[in-house]
Amino acid sequence: MESWPARDENDALPAEEVARNLEAAHRWMGEEGLDLLVVTSADRYLNEYTPLEDNHRYLLSGFTGSTALLLVRAKERARLYVDGRYHLQADGEVDAALVDVVKVAFGTSIQQALMDDLKTGGVAGCEGDRMSQSFRQSLEKAAASLRVFAGGELRAALGKEPLIQTKPLRPIPEALDEGPRARLARTFKDWPHGEDALLYLGALDDIAWLTGARGYHFPYQSSFAAEALARPDGLCVRVDAPVLAAGPPPAEAVEWTAENLDALLTRDAWNRVKTFVYDPAHTTAAVVEKVKSLRPDWKRVTMTSPALSAKAKKSPVELEHMVDIHKRSSRVVARCVRWAREQVGAGARVSELEFHDQANRFYEEAGAVDLSFHTIAAIGSDSAIIHFSDPSSDVVAEPGDLMLLDSGALYEAGYATDITRTFLAGGGTLEASRKQKEIYTLVLKGLLAAQNAVFPEGTPGAFLDALARRPLFEAGWNYAHGTGHGVGIHVHEPGVGISPTTTLPMKANQVSSIEPGIYVEGFGGVRLENIVAFEALPGREGFLRCRPLVLVGFDPHLIDWERLDGREMAWLREYEGLCAELGTGLGAAEYL
Repeated sequence: MESWPARDENDALPAEEVARNLEAAHRWMGEEGLDLLVVTSADRYLNEYTPLEDNHRYLLSGFTGSTALLLVRAKERARLYVDGRYHLQADGEVDAALVDVVKVAFGTSIQQALMDDLKTGGVAGCEGDRMSQSFRQSLEKAAASLRVFAGGELRAALGKEPLIQTKPLRPIPEALDEGPRARLARTFKDWPHGEDALLYLGALDDIAWLTGARGYHFPYQSSFAAEALARPDGLCVRVDAPVLAAGPPPAEAVEWTAENLDALLTRDAWNRVKTFVYDPAHTTAAVVEKVKSLRPDWKRVTMTSPALSAKAKKSPVELEHMVDIHKRSSRVVARCVRWAREQVGAGARVSELEFHDQANRFYEEAGAVDLSFHTIAAIGSDSAIIHFSDPSSDVVAEPGDLMLLDSGALYEAGYATDITRTFLAGGGTLEASRKQKEIYTLVLKGLLAAQNAVFPEGTPGAFLDALARRPLFEAGWNYAHGTGHGVGIHVHEPGVGISPTTTLPMKANQVSSIEPGIYVEGFGGVRLENIVAFEALPGREGFLRCRPLVLVGFDPHLIDWERLDGREMAWLREYEGLCAELGTGLGAAEYL
């Protein structure tokens, strides 16, 4: 087990420590002549889940959420930019005397909101080793003057040491491994740059997928700290030296090295290279600067990583495994919902913290190696906090409360699961309120509409987003997040997306979440999330449908049956039948 029973990650950073860190940052900014400093949530691997001890945004704001941006200002309070998933969480974690929380409206990115503030002028600085090249280029356009620091200067000013990884790597089960050569062939199938080009890979799940290795170096991720240089015939992967102490996993066409990037880039083996290809969204600005300095003769070309789209289309053996692990996680979630309903119904004291810990124990008992993200276990009004992260021993479920469980795990091959269910505490003969039934049923209608859609292959994900939102729109509701994300080695896999603005095409064998929701501050929230695989629609060439991988029934106490039309009842009947076969129904089948 990697980190059971749970990580102590909800440590609120004392305001005094945040103040000291901000003072150190201001002192360094003064020495460098900076008026503004842009701080991201990332580490040098552009991680989504950066360990808090290595997260400079956390150290300078106290905010623990995985996604936010910080603008440190020399003469005014710092500004923390968060989207709708984190509005309530940021208010609860950030000291308003030190940091202003900027609640960015849905439809505007936190990047754009920060850049609008940069236009006020002054000399701005940023950490090039913790920022993508694409964001760096956007900042250059927005700032009056931008200086890029890539040598760990802010880290040193904060008195922190570099984070060095030590965990050894492990291969995925042989039965699931088609081999690096086959995955390289898929990646370079339509390679447009010739044999004298070198591809830089910075996305950790790309590297884990290509090598067939796992490391669990970071919270909630089976991937490992690395960067790689790839060509159609092989892959050179750089990791921290202690990682190789026990020897790397055997992998054809893969060279493992602990050389630093400077030495790696200047190898004689690359002297015939003419073109350096990189994805600016998954390559740090620091890497681009190194290439400019060390290989000025190389032509630098940008493109979306070909590994991203190859990885998003799961192989038959990957899909079979994802079907299996989502069945295992479905059993865990159904078990936890039943446990909570029975405990509360029997008059037992069930706190948010106990609810959270019990779910994690059930995952461990099901053979999970780690969690795929921090388990969200919310009761009552806390269920309205989209990314609730602070389960309390003092918040106790009462019969009739809304309870929300959003959870997932990583199993032996290092692929992620993700499931959300909302249910009524106590169950039994309890009657939900009219408002509880209204918001639950509208969310259910949105999920059913998207999950049962038929569409031509290549349709943008925005199509499913619109279907999921339509029932909510018609009743005057909306939600401040996208409807779905890709799922794979990382629980949030790029290359697949369901949102109002995405143009990403939906293709056969991709895996995505569908998770509409309604959140009412002070009352509670409902989110229902299934993971689906896009598959060919029998009898209609070129069309796709969704195959649900998550099979957990819905709570009949919260369904307003009169709001469901005949087609929705048929969809629900079919889905609940699948859940009944797996033993994961929650009682709705009795009403169908």
